[in-house]
Amino acid sequence: MKRTRLFLLAAMAVFVFEIGFSNNANGQSVGNTFVVSGVTYKLTSLSPNEVQLGTGYPNAFATNPTGSYTILDSVTGGTNNLTYSVTSIGNYAFYYCSGLTSVTIPNSVKYIGDYAFEACSGLTSVTIPNSVTSIGSDAFNGCSGLNSITIPNSVTSIGSHAFSGCSGLTSVTWNAVNCTLPTNYSHGPFYNKTSITNVTIGDSVQVIPNYLFYGCSGITETLNIPNSVTSIGYQAFYNCSGLISLTIGNSVMSIAYYAFSSCSGLTSVTWNAVNCTLPTHASYSPFFNNTSITNVTIGDSVQVIPNYLFYGCSNLTSITFPNSVTSIGQFAFYNCSGLTSVTIGNSVTSIGNYAFFDCSGFTEITSLAVTPPTIGEDCFGNVPTTIPVHVPCECEAAYQSASGWSDFTNYTDCIGNGLNDIGTTDFAIYPNPAKDVITIEGERIIGVEVVDLFGKVVYQGKETAIDVSTFAKGNYFVRVQTDKGTITKKVIVE
Repeated sequence: MKRTRLFLLAAMAVFVFEIGFSNNANGQSVGNTFVVSGVTYKLTSLSPNEVQLGTGYPNAFATNPTGSYTILDSVTGGTNNLTYSVTSIGNYAFYYCSGLTSVTIPNSVKYIGDYAFEACSGLTSVTIPNSVTSIGSDAFNGCSGLNSITIPNSVTSIGSHAFSGCSGLTSVTWNAVNCTLPTNYSHGPFYNKTSITNVTIGDSVQVIPNYLFYGCSGITETLNIPNSVTSIGYQAFYNCSGLISLTIGNSVMSIAYYAFSSCSGLTSVTWNAVNCTLPTHASYSPFFNNTSITNVTIGDSVQVIPNYLFYGCSNLTSITFPNSVTSIGQFAFYNCSGLTSVTIGNSVTSIGNYAFFDCSGFTEITSLAVTPPTIGEDCFGNVPTTIPVHVPCECEAAYQSASGWSDFTNYTDCIGNGLNDIGTTDFAIYPNPAKDVITIEGERIIGVEVVDLFGKVVYQGKETAIDVSTFAKGNYFVRVQTDKGTITKKVIVE
């Protein structure tokens, strides 16, 4: 009997200890609520001491706040008057506080709950600190006065319709390194938000999520994808029809289906991705049949031009591949019928199947590669075979006998080190190398062009004494047009 009493006493002691620990030794427990200055808080943790602002519908306030409001980073209250860190903004915490104009959220807050600021129509300013990792569904739904928002780099998830009804939102700065959005495109935070005109992607962002700016047709500024970004998600910028200019950073390694589809206002693309993989079907590629694109710049760090990259961009007029490029993928410029010229850099070793198929507008092709690049099936299909093809003079024979290249019949104005390479002795260009001025001597000169290795015309005119002192050091081609034809010579600027 005595042993039984001792056992019961021990069991009761353990029970009392556990209850005391879970209740903070003084009766407080997770889920308890208390009010400080008319604001309700709910205990979410006792170790450490943490609370949530608000307990749910209708909101956290005895009297709705108006004007500017600062959320406290800690509060003292409860039955034992302890101090608690405010780590979350609860569901409906500021629901329908329509007189609220600005909110300051402290760095202690990690979570913004569902409907937390819904229908705060007077809210014009809110700063989300880098401590926040989650923004709930409909968190800012109906905040029609909000005109700009910055998503910090700490955010890893955003719920459905988080910024729906923010009809005044014009500017978004997106700094989230790797954030997950809802799996339904129409539930994305900025779905069809046509009021947005300016988007900035922060330079710490690594992943642009699926559907991020789906249907944001009001974006008109240049969009820069920074070098930190490694992947661009599915339909991330689908139907951003107002977008005019786009730069893809050098670290992008993958772009998902339809990422820039229906961007019907896009005219200029700068492509810096060193080695990027695109979807395996042409119609899924980012710029498929985008006839608005007229200008493409390939950055000088690019190594691989992906398959299908500019498939069907029929209004593109010219393209130059820098010497960093080693391969051009299949169908990369398929049916780019507006292309009139292409300059292939000296490092290209292969060009894929149908890469320039149906580029029927070509008037000339320049290849700087000493060894003719291997070309795939119908690489230049339906390209006129009588157009001039310019290649290094010492390699003409190799091109004329190489598979695919031998189809062309007009190897003219070869690229050489001197005028004698093309059998012309009536002209001289000196000094070569040059530092200040080059002089052209000859008869019946109609015009002169100086072109760099990327195909960019750096001088065009009729002068026979050309100041090259401001040119970057390197190799240039001087094209002298006469009434008998065009002569090309390579000149070195030191």
